[in-house]
Formats: sequence, C-alpha cells, structure tokens
Amino acid sequence: RRRLSRQRVRGRLETREERASAIGRDDPHPLVALCILSLSGGDPASARAELAPWASRALAEVSGSAWMQATDAGRELDALVRARSSEAVALPDEILGEFVAFGDALACSSMVDRLVEAGADRVVIVPNPAGIRSTDAMLEQIRRAAPALAT
Repeated sequence: RRRLSRQRVRGRLETREERASAIGRDDPHPLVALCILSLSGGDPASARAELAPWASRALAEVSGSAWMQATDAGRELDALVRARSSEAVALPDEILGEFVAFGDALACSSMVDRLVEAGADRVVIVPNPAGIRSTDAMLEQIRRAAPALAT
C-alpha cells in the first residue's frame, strides 16, 4: 500500500509556500498532524470497540475529499464507504488503522512515527475525539500514551 510519502508532503508544502510568497506572505507553515487514539491497558479489542463507531462515521464524512483521495488508503476508504450497506457498519481494522491509533501504547507510538516519517513537524494527540470519553477517561488515555511518546 502506497502511503503519502515525506517527499510528496514536502512537495505540497513547497507549492503552498510558493503560492504564499507570490502574494507577499513568507511566514513558515509547519505541518501539524492529528493522531486520534484509543488506548487499552491490555485489551486492544476494547480500545478498537470504543473508537470504531465514531472513527467510522468521521472517516466516512471525509472519504470523498481531495486530500483523502491523495493516498491508496484514502481511495480504499472511499470505496469501502460507498459499498457499505449501512452507515452503522464499522470500517474494518485494516482501514481504521491507517487513520487512527487503537490498541496499546506501542500502536499509538507507531502511528506517531508514521506521521513524522510522512513529514509532520508536530503531532497532536487527540485522546477524546468528539467528546466520546469522560474527562477522567481522557486523562487516563493521556497517561497511557505519555510513556510511549516520551522517546
């Protein structure tokens, strides 16, 4: 599967910077990626189950967009969304895993590494997308993620 490469991301940023320069803007434009996550202390299936309904709906809403169509995973997502029999059907793990991190802290760390390798200057961890967790549960997600991301 061909992911959005660092070279391709940088090329798009250079194009953006050229356009900005043409209108007199020269401020830097760092690439910030979001890492939506659901971590489990020892049960990756429960982490996936917690995040899958929300993530499936959120990804379905953006599946046809130009920026999602820029990768093989995005095009595969679009085809699956179009083929689903119902909006209530969660997307398969293979697709969800291309866009969100679920499981243990290592899964989160691997997703952050992928985003950095693709060219992200910063990665923002999103432990409570759309308020699906209580504040205490969100803080627990941050506690679980912190050790894996500290390296």
